[in-house]
Amino acid sequence: MQLNTFTSVLRFHEGFRSRGGGKTNFQITEASPKAAELISQYTHLYKKVKPYRMNLIKQPAEKGYPVVRPLFFHYPEDSTTYELDNEFMLGPNLLIASVLEEGSHMRSLYLPAGCWQDIWNGMEQNLPQGKWIERESPIELIPVYARCNTLNFNT
Repeated sequence: MQLNTFTSVLRFHEGFRSRGGGKTNFQITEASPKAAELISQYTHLYKKVKPYRMNLIKQPAEKGYPVVRPLFFHYPEDSTTYELDNEFMLGPNLLIASVLEEGSHMRSLYLPAGCWQDIWNGMEQNLPQGKWIERESPIELIPVYARCNTLNFNT
């Protein structure tokens, strides 16, 4: 669900599951109050990114650019970006670092050269060259960085 927040479609796959020998409509929010809280948090974030995403959705038809992109799409001169298979860009301005290890609370990720702002805490890193960093990644926080001065996550 968290990764879907940074794609063109936010979608939850819930539905019928067997309970006590019968089939009932199961909603993840019934199973966990924490899950309901996370769904709310990321749904709000999806709405906040809507204007940016709507502009990106036009680009495949107009320019042939995909909405979700590998980092090398925007950083072809940086050889490290060709090796990354668990980070991606939503357009040119958002870098998302997938958390794929169950129970993980830290994430090593690569930021290409430039100025990057952590969308959760507002901290900026101005990098003359690409750099590997460590970022806390509890279940409620997927590491996401915006290119400085491109998107406002403070409102």
